Amino acid sequence: MKLNNTLSVFIARKRWLKRIFMNCLPNYAHRKIFNKIEFYFDPRDMRGPSFHFAYDLEKGFNNYEETTKKKLLSFLPENGVFYDIGANIGMYSVYFLLHKPSCQLFSFEPEPLVHSLLNKTLKSMKNDIKLFNVAIGNVEEDKKIFKSSTNDGGHSFLIGLDDKNDESYEVVKVVNLDSFRQKNSIPKPDVVKIDVEGFELEVLKGMKGTILESKPIMQIESNNKDLSTKGNFWQFMSQFVEHGLVCMTPDDTRSISLNELSNIAKRNLDNGHALSDYFYIFQK
Repeated sequence: MKLNNTLSVFIARKRWLKRIFMNCLPNYAHRKIFNKIEFYFDPRDMRGPSFHFAYDLEKGFNNYEETTKKKLLSFLPENGVFYDIGANIGMYSVYFLLHKPSCQLFSFEPEPLVHSLLNKTLKSMKNDIKLFNVAIGNVEEDKKIFKSSTNDGGHSFLIGLDDKNDESYEVVKVVNLDSFRQKNSIPKPDVVKIDVEGFELEVLKGMKGTILESKPIMQIESNNKDLSTKGNFWQFMSQFVEHGLVCMTPDDTRSISLNELSNIAKRNLDNGHALSDYFYIFQK
C-alpha cells in the first residue's frame, strides 16, 4: 500500500525512516515552495537531487550547488536562452525561471521518471517552457541508460559508475543537438549547463556547430583526471582556444587558460574530487 503525499514528504526527509518504509513510498511526491510552485521529486532517493530537495525543502532547493547556480545565472542576459542538458528534476531549470522569468528555457532529460517529475513541476509554473524527453549526444540512436538505485542524479550511459548494474536500465532516444535545433527551430543558447554523468564529451561533439555559432557560456561537470592528464575531453575543448575560449572556477572571478585549468583539476583530483564544475567562456 502506497503512502499519501504528506506522509511521503515527511519520510523522504529522514534516511532512516526511508529505509524502513521504502517499499511503501510512491515514485513521486510534491511540496509547494515559495507559495507558488508544486515541486515534484522522488521520495525514495537516498542521495541525489531529490534527497537534497526533500531534506530541507525550499532551503534545500536554494542550497543545491548554490555558488555554481548563482554564477551561471549571472551570465544569462534578460530574455536570454538557457539550455539545461541533463535537467533531472529541475534544480537548475526551476531556479533560473524563478530568478529570471524572462529567460527562454530549453530542458533536456532522457530518464523517464525524472523527466515526468520535472514536467509536472514546470506545468505548475505555467510558463512557456520546452522540455524534451531526449538525451543529447553525437550520434542519433536509441541507447540504454543505466539507473542508479540510490541517486536519481546518477543515471548514466556508463555502466561502471556509481551503483548501477546492467539489469536496471531504460532505452532512451539520443539526438544530435545541432540537428535537433535545426529541426525544432530552437534559438541559439546564451548559457548552457551540461551534467550528464560521464557523457559530456559526446554531448559536446553533437553541439560543436552550436558552440561555434553562438559561443555560449557553458557550465560543464568535468572529469578532473581527464583535464589533469589532457585527455580526450581536454583535447576536444582545446580546439576552441583559437576562438577565444577561457575557463573559470565557480569560486573565482578571474579567467584562466585551459592549461591552467589542467593544473587546478590535478589539485582537485589529489584532494579526492573526481568531478568538478567548471565554466567555459568565450571572450568576445
